[in-house]
Amino acid sequence: MKQKASTVSRTLRVQAEERLAARQKSQEAMGCSKHSAADYKRLVHELQVHQIEMELQNEELQESRAEVEASLARLTDLYDFAPVGYISIDRSGIIHRANLNGATLLRVERNRLQGRRFGMFIAEADRPEFNDFLGKAFAGRAKESWDVEILNEGGTPTWAHLEAIVSEDGQKCRLVLLDITEKKQAEELLMKSEAFNRQILESVGDGFIVIDRDYQIVSANRSFCLQHNTTLAESMGKPCYQRSHLNDRPCWEMGEACAPRQTFATGMPHTALHTHPVGPEKFIYVQTRSFPLKDSAGEVTAVIEVIEDITEKRSLEEQYRQAQKMESVGRLAGGVAHDFNNMLLVIMGYADMAMSKVEATSSIRGDLEEIRKAANRSANLTRQLLAFARKQAAIPKILDLNEIVESMLKMLRRLLGEDITLHWQPRVSLWSVMIDPSQVDQLLANLTVNARDAILGVGSLNIETDNVSLDAVFCKKNPGCRPGDFVLLSVSDTGMGIEKAIIPNIFEPFFTTKEMGKGTGLGLATVYGIVKQNNGFIYVHSKLGKGSTFNIYLPRQGGKAEQIEAKDQSKPVMLGHETILLVEDESVILEMATKMLESLGYTVLAANTPGEALRLASNHTDNIHLLLTDVVMPEMNGRDLANHLLPLYPQLKCLFTSGYLVDVIAHLGVLDAGMHFIQKPFSMKSVAAKVRELLDSEQAKESCS
Repeated sequence: MKQKASTVSRTLRVQAEERLAARQKSQEAMGCSKHSAADYKRLVHELQVHQIEMELQNEELQESRAEVEASLARLTDLYDFAPVGYISIDRSGIIHRANLNGATLLRVERNRLQGRRFGMFIAEADRPEFNDFLGKAFAGRAKESWDVEILNEGGTPTWAHLEAIVSEDGQKCRLVLLDITEKKQAEELLMKSEAFNRQILESVGDGFIVIDRDYQIVSANRSFCLQHNTTLAESMGKPCYQRSHLNDRPCWEMGEACAPRQTFATGMPHTALHTHPVGPEKFIYVQTRSFPLKDSAGEVTAVIEVIEDITEKRSLEEQYRQAQKMESVGRLAGGVAHDFNNMLLVIMGYADMAMSKVEATSSIRGDLEEIRKAANRSANLTRQLLAFARKQAAIPKILDLNEIVESMLKMLRRLLGEDITLHWQPRVSLWSVMIDPSQVDQLLANLTVNARDAILGVGSLNIETDNVSLDAVFCKKNPGCRPGDFVLLSVSDTGMGIEKAIIPNIFEPFFTTKEMGKGTGLGLATVYGIVKQNNGFIYVHSKLGKGSTFNIYLPRQGGKAEQIEAKDQSKPVMLGHETILLVEDESVILEMATKMLESLGYTVLAANTPGEALRLASNHTDNIHLLLTDVVMPEMNGRDLANHLLPLYPQLKCLFTSGYLVDVIAHLGVLDAGMHFIQKPFSMKSVAAKVRELLDSEQAKESCS
C-alpha cells in the first residue's frame, strides 16, 4: 500500500513540475518573469495536499471493495443454501444454473444439471401444463404458482410449489421450487380423514345436518336427503325448517318443539319429536337430537342435528300395542268361552235327553228344540271366541286346500244368494297345508258372509289359491310375516270397501260397522284367530267403493294330503253296551254326562277326580272298555290318568274332552297326533258317534299314549 502511495506521490510531483514548466514558458512567451520561490512552495504544498487526498480516496476504495466482496459472498451463500430451490433456465427449458437446494430437490449434482432440460423432471402427463406455464411466464402473464409432482433422478416423486421469475431481457427464467411433499402428504391424510368421516356420515342411516346460527344448513348427509326427498344442492344454505318441515316459518313460531333452538340457547344437547312431511299427503315420524359445536371461547357457533326416522319403529310399537290388546282380549275371550262351554254342555245335554223322551208331536218338544237352537247358537259364539283366542281345539291334517274349497262351493253359493257371483280360481299342483278341515270351513264361511254383507246389490266374490315364496323384501313391507313357502288363499269382493282408519280394528272381537242386530263382530275375529293358530298371517287390501281382498298365507306342509270324508248328517244316534269310566271335575257335567251315556246303553263308572277314578278302576272286577276324561283336572291331567290305568286295562281306549284353552293342553303335552278328542260343548248325537267310532275301531292303547 505504501509503495503504491509513493508511486502516486512521484507521479503527482512530476505532474506538478510539468505544470510549473508549462506555466513558466507561457509567462515567458507573454513577457512575464519566472516564478518566485513562493510560487514554487505553494505548488508543492498543493501537490502534497492532493497526494493526501488521493491516499484517503484509495483507502475508501479498498474498504468499499472489501464490503462488496463480502456482500457478494453472503449473497452467494444465500443463493446456494436458500431453503428454496433456484433453477435458471432459458426459453428452451435448458438449465444454466441451480442452487444447492434446487439440485438436492432434483437429486442431481449441480455440475451435472447444466445443459439438461428441466422438463425431463416433470411427469409426462403434466408436461403440457408445464409448457403452458412456462410459455405464459415468458409472455409476462405467468400463473401465481403451480403445485407439480417432480420426478427426481432417483425416481422418487417429490411435490414442489413452483413459481417463475423472468429476467428483464426476457431471455431467462428463474424457477423457484419449494418442497411441499410433507404438506401434500398431510393434505392427503386430511382428505382421507375427511373422506373417512364423510363415509361414516354417509353410511349412517339417520339424517345428519349442520346448522349455523341463522338456522341455515351448511352440511347434510345422504340419509337426510333421502329422508326428505331432496338433494344436497337444494339443501345447502336453506333454512332447516324449509327442508325438514317444508315450512316457510320456523317450527318454534308454529308452537312446535325445536331441539336446535334449545341447544343454541342453552349450549346443551336436546331431543324433540316431529312429523316431517316428505311429499303430498306423505310424512314420516322423526326424533331429532341436537348437539352443540363451540368455539374456543365456549360460544355455540353451530349445531349438529341428527334426525332419526322412527316411522317404522312407531308402526312396530303400534302393532305391538295392538297385539297386546288382541292377546288380552283373547285371554279374556278364551276364559269366558271355557266356563260358558261347560254350562252350555249341561244345557245341551239335558235338552237332548229330554227331547229323546218326548214324542215328536208333543208341544214340549217344540220348546226343547228352541232351547237346543239357542244353545247351539251360543256354542257357535263360544267356538268363534275360542278361534279368535287361538284356543280352539283343533285336529290338523295334511290337506289339499283346493279339495276343501271345492267341497264348500255349493254351500258358499247358497250363503251369497243369487245376486252375487262366485268365481273359483284354483292353482294347479297346489302345495299341501296342515290345518283342521273344520277351520277351513269356518274361514271361508265367515269371509263369504262378510263379503255378502259388504256388497250392495249385484256383485261378485272371487276365491283363488296359489303357491307363493315370500322373501325378506316382502316381509319388510308387511310386518308380521316371515320368509318361506306358503299357500295363498285369497278372497276378494266387489263390496263397499273398508275405511283405512278402521282396518287395524277389524279383527278385534265384537268390532263391527254393521247395524245393531246385523252382526256379532266375531266373523273376522274368528278368521284372524284360526290363521294365527295355524302359524299363518293375513293381510287386508281395501279401498272405499273398490271392494276388499283378504290374503291368507298358510305354511307349506310336506307330505301327501289326506282324503277328507264327507260328513253324513243322516246317521242315527248310535247305542252301545260297553263299560265307560267317566272322569270330570265339574259335578253338574259329570251328572249330566253320566245320564247321557247311560241313556245310550253304556255302563258308566263316574268319578269326580283322578284319584277316585283310580280307586273305581282298581275295585272294578269286570272289563273297562273306554276312558272318557276331561283333559285338565286337579291332581293329574287326563293323559297321566290314562297311563296309570293302562297296566290294569291294557286294551283300554281313551277319549279326551275339554272346553279348556288348547295352548294349555299343548303345554301339558296331553294331545298328540292319533289321540281322540271331542270339544265341549258336545251334543248327545256327537258324543254317541265318537264313542261308538272309537269302541268299534281296532286301535287300543295307542289312543291313550
